[in-house]
Amino acid sequence: MNINELFKAASKNKASDLHLIVGKPPILRIDGELRVITSEAELTREIAERMIFSILTERQKQKFIEERELDISYEIPKFSRYRVNLHWEKDNVGLVARVISNNVPSMDDLDLPPVVHKMIEQN
Repeated sequence: MNINELFKAASKNKASDLHLIVGKPPILRIDGELRVITSEAELTREIAERMIFSILTERQKQKFIEERELDISYEIPKFSRYRVNLHWEKDNVGLVARVISNNVPSMDDLDLPPVVHKMIEQN
């Protein structure tokens, strides 16, 4: 599986986050629980680096290597956007990506108390 397929799996499964950690299969955070993508093998250092570096420009890659951390945004056009943190963990690259939904939730979707609805209507 390539990194775009993992990002898409996170979006399709309504995950809030995707975690890539060397020595573990890709992990999704769904409803607050970490869930391993059981159909995927444990990530090796080489596979993790290939996946992570594939989404970076050469300049971003150099900055990441020099500073040991990088925050970027990533988009799969016409699909979804992601806020990505790249870091080094035990001398291996790691990634945590937050899924940014294209859908703006309604007041009902947010399950807010009625008093919030009233406050907003007053403005």
